[in-house]
Amino acid sequence: MVTDPPASGNDRNEIAIQPSPPKTPEAPEFCPPPLLTIDNIVNSATFLKRLLDMTKENFIGRVIGKGLRIYPQTPQAYHAIRKSIDKEVLEAYTNQLNEEKEHKAVIRGMPSDSLPQQIIEALLDITLSFITLNDCHVMTNRKTGLPMPIFLIYLSKNDANIDVYNIKELCYMKIIVETLNKKHGPALCFRCKGFFHSSKYFTRNSKCVKCGKPHLTRDCKRPSDTDATARATILPITRATRRTHSTSLHSLPKSISGKREPENEKR
Repeated sequence: MVTDPPASGNDRNEIAIQPSPPKTPEAPEFCPPPLLTIDNIVNSATFLKRLLDMTKENFIGRVIGKGLRIYPQTPQAYHAIRKSIDKEVLEAYTNQLNEEKEHKAVIRGMPSDSLPQQIIEALLDITLSFITLNDCHVMTNRKTGLPMPIFLIYLSKNDANIDVYNIKELCYMKIIVETLNKKHGPALCFRCKGFFHSSKYFTRNSKCVKCGKPHLTRDCKRPSDTDATARATILPITRATRRTHSTSLHSLPKSISGKREPENEKR
């Protein structure tokens, strides 16, 4: 019986190595627009049908208590629904589109009494108007409320605005341009004291942190050194409060603040 001779080493490598098929590019992951929550809707089905006819697109909604939560699928539907909310003056809240979010940077080293408009004009002169600067304002200390030598600037998200970090001198002053540090934890609305949304696209009634009434905290006429009863309207209270400051952790009920009650007080 005649057998074929064994293949040489080069022939074996040619047989083992085969060209791999070309990889198809992966499709970009779809990121839907942020949802919209509208409060106090009398007839949710009729209201949702009216939005569907207005946008001429298919999306779904979900009943949340007395309100309706809408899940748009395109930015066009998102803008149309938000425009309808503003036109009818409805109580609602939503978030900003990712492509519309601004980039925030801080300028350190400028005097706190500098004019924001002067800083904007100086930045545009240095960069020959290549950057897109939307706003600028001085940052204040949380405890004292006094202005700090730090200015916050809002830039559009594009490649040209990255050059702002290369600026080392502004208005004959040595400066440092840095990215704004991100806050830890969920977003907090400063109008209703709710979480997971901001006050930028918020049309609900405000809630004061001092008295719990429907107005902004800065417009409240109640002094901050009185008894902290505002938490009674925002959080369920089961026991007496400890301290009088309305924003202190000790002003919360003991069951909420997580502190144990001493044994002599239990008796």
